[in-house]
Amino acid sequence: MQYVSPITFLPPGLDGEITPKDLKLAKQKLLAEFELSGTTTVPVGGREMSRNDVLKLFDQLGQANDLAYHGLIASDPVLLHFLETHEIAKGQTFSLPEEKLTPEFVEWISPSFSWAFGKATVRMFRTVKPEEFETLAVAPWYMTPADEWNAWSGVEQYMQLMLQQLQEITGAKYQSQDQVIKYGGYNFIWLLCNLPRQRFDYLLDHYAFEVMQMAIKQFNTLKRDSAFELMGYAKSLKVSDHVMEGLEAKEKEMQGILKNRKKAENKDSTMLYIRVIIFAAYIIFRLATCN
Repeated sequence: MQYVSPITFLPPGLDGEITPKDLKLAKQKLLAEFELSGTTTVPVGGREMSRNDVLKLFDQLGQANDLAYHGLIASDPVLLHFLETHEIAKGQTFSLPEEKLTPEFVEWISPSFSWAFGKATVRMFRTVKPEEFETLAVAPWYMTPADEWNAWSGVEQYMQLMLQQLQEITGAKYQSQDQVIKYGGYNFIWLLCNLPRQRFDYLLDHYAFEVMQMAIKQFNTLKRDSAFELMGYAKSLKVSDHVMEGLEAKEKEMQGILKNRKKAENKDSTMLYIRVIIFAAYIIFRLATCN
């Protein structure tokens, strides 16, 4: 539920708590805009609202508890901005006094906060914004457990899409480095590392497996540094024990192959060195016998 603050309708510079009289005046002013403009909707809080929407909104705002709660939100500019725009800048946090965070208030704000949280997290994952996500992750979350679970639905759907695309890439004959960075790069993997395990366990397991497949393809095309970096990222995800065992086994196998290759290369180098020495000795011998 998109949050709309009654502050939007009130005169600028209004001090103190919001009163029913303030709301009545704001309602009259807003309804007058329909008459003056002759339109069926007016812009309110970043969205278009019909006359019926406005009437319903002010009916809800007319409740005494709602007025107090709206005033509390307005006292925290960061929280108000987040609820209205779904954005939070690096280093910001919500600063409502702990004694004000009653169960009744959390129950009341939870639908609006979870809505903003869902919009914000999906955008952060789509645009890969780890710093903004980290800021939100450490800020207080004003949600009930049920709303918090639902708030991750958008990210879950996006992750399912990303996993499907990644599976197509790992199954293809070639993969570009741009694809490697997009799906297995540090910033995106960092976002995945901070997802709640219980909510995303099955997706993280599958995603780690596909990153491993990407690493194998990198290894087989002699991009060894990239391959081991991807394996490290896959292991950093909150995967189940059996998936971690598979990742570690594959990494060990890759290390063994690389070690054997180095041994073979060293052996070949030694044999070449010996052949050069033998050939040089043969030439010296022939020159000596010719004289």
